[in-house]
Amino acid sequence: MKTKIIGAGILVAVIVFVAVFVVMKQSEAETVTVTGYVGGEKIGFLDDEKVSSILSKKYHIEMDYRKMGSLDMARESVSDKDFIFPSSSLAAELYKLNGGSAQRSEDVFISPLVIYSWDTVTDGLISAGVVSESNGVYSIDMQKLVELMRADTSWADIGVNDLYGQICVYSTDPVHSNSGNLYTALIATVLNNGNTVRKNDIPDIIEPLNDILSKSGYKETSSSDLFSQYLRTGAGGKALVALYENQIIEFAAENPADWNKIKDKIRVLYPTPTVWSNHVFIAVSEEATGFFEAMNDKEIQRLVWEAHGFRIDTTAELTPLMKSIGITEEITRVIQIPDYDTMNEIMIYLE
Repeated sequence: MKTKIIGAGILVAVIVFVAVFVVMKQSEAETVTVTGYVGGEKIGFLDDEKVSSILSKKYHIEMDYRKMGSLDMARESVSDKDFIFPSSSLAAELYKLNGGSAQRSEDVFISPLVIYSWDTVTDGLISAGVVSESNGVYSIDMQKLVELMRADTSWADIGVNDLYGQICVYSTDPVHSNSGNLYTALIATVLNNGNTVRKNDIPDIIEPLNDILSKSGYKETSSSDLFSQYLRTGAGGKALVALYENQIIEFAAENPADWNKIKDKIRVLYPTPTVWSNHVFIAVSEEATGFFEAMNDKEIQRLVWEAHGFRIDTTAELTPLMKSIGITEEITRVIQIPDYDTMNEIMIYLE
């Protein structure tokens, strides 16, 4: 009996020793700081203390980053960086074409392009037959919107008398920023009768495309800066803005007091059709490859969606907050954006 007790005691001691040893080895793992560029719409995610704590404690990674437009970072020399984190496959392709090397490259989450608006503006567009609503989710017919913009329709023409000038959509600079680039691709496709634009289509669409884009005047180079302007200036400053779905979810989750002040006026309009933004993490160095394992972490994925609004796939379970915002569960009507060579030629015309 004593032998059994002694044996059991030794076994327990060994188990405890092994457990302590494993914990100590894990705690001794060196935390690696990786540096790089990220699109402005992902700053909130990377700044999240819960996210950074998981990255540091579980995956021994600390992120040191600077905001830069997706297309700009793809053109930048990043040999001294560990990663870039643009918002599109086009930027990733540009990076490779410019001779950029990668240890690994992968889409880690996605977000559809949406158009942000306001209650009075949306009511006018509903009256004009451009916007429709179903179960609290608003859709905007891009063909009809493009027709209004091509006809130089004013806000007063559709009964929105508080706004001056012609109907237009504000976007970021398509030459520098991905959200503006995606909006440009969407408008180009609509002008091409819904068909994906190819090089030989460009002469037929470039003039009306340039006319539509020029209506909004000066363009920001950062999606986060444009979103901030949208919130600050209201309907009189930015009546329609093409940006990412995740931005309003993140704002509402992180700023409940501010959200409560404006939530009844905000409208999220889902373009039909729309386009996906693929947020691509490109590990330039071996040290940055640990980020991919971290993105498979269940808690990270929960925060990615619930706190910051990025989707892991095309369907997602909505939180009560998201339902109150008017977020849709599923994104279905999506177009294929033009290939890199075609978009590059369009950008040359627009520069």
